[in-house]
Amino acid sequence: LAAALYADAKGRIWRLRGVKLNDPLTLTAWTLMTLFIGSNALLNVLDQLQIANVDRVLPAIVLQEATFALAALLGVGLGIRRTWPEVRERLGLGPFRLSDAFRGLFMALAMFFTTGFAGAAVILIWGADAAQDLAINQQIMGSLPGVMGVVIMGAATGIGEELLFRGALQRVLGLWLTSLLFALSHAQYLNPFIIVIFLLGLILGFVRNKWGLGAAIWTHAMYNTLVGLIALMAASMGDIA
Repeated sequence: LAAALYADAKGRIWRLRGVKLNDPLTLTAWTLMTLFIGSNALLNVLDQLQIANVDRVLPAIVLQEATFALAALLGVGLGIRRTWPEVRERLGLGPFRLSDAFRGLFMALAMFFTTGFAGAAVILIWGADAAQDLAINQQIMGSLPGVMGVVIMGAATGIGEELLFRGALQRVLGLWLTSLLFALSHAQYLNPFIIVIFLLGLILGFVRNKWGLGAAIWTHAMYNTLVGLIALMAASMGDIA
């Protein structure tokens, strides 16, 4: 952002993957992106500090993901320089396809087992302390209001995060840098487990490149729903015990 402001002051045109960095709309989009990713990190921290406030978890998640979606749509110029069909094309969001849902389910299961093995490797290498924040996150997800709450959470995170990261950003920043930003935005994993989140970002980015944004949204939504349902079941079994 600082480089783009300097370029604008000098009257130069700086580009990253074909996008003008000193374009006013681009600067605004980058500012919004920074704001919303920072807000996401803050909300994650607050969720950990206020984990007993379970009634606020789902509304906070939905609000957070709505801001992500808004940042993505405004960032690519909806209503400013692009129409809705042009925005869909820019994001890589095609029409609904049943095949995307099946691909999403398959890739969500693949992600679940892949991250399970990666998480076990992190614990083996860095010790059980590395899993502390993961346990907190599972406790938060287990506090969601029933199965419908988990489904809403999965849909919200799948739509919001994929529109922003794989839709708006990946075409500009590329797979690796976008995955890094995705990992850093999950502040509750600022420990070795961030490697697992980075791996998730890479897989989602691969899905987006191969089958489009719709498949990535389905994959992310189904993965988070699966993880949320398992956490909810674990919390219910704990209450029974």
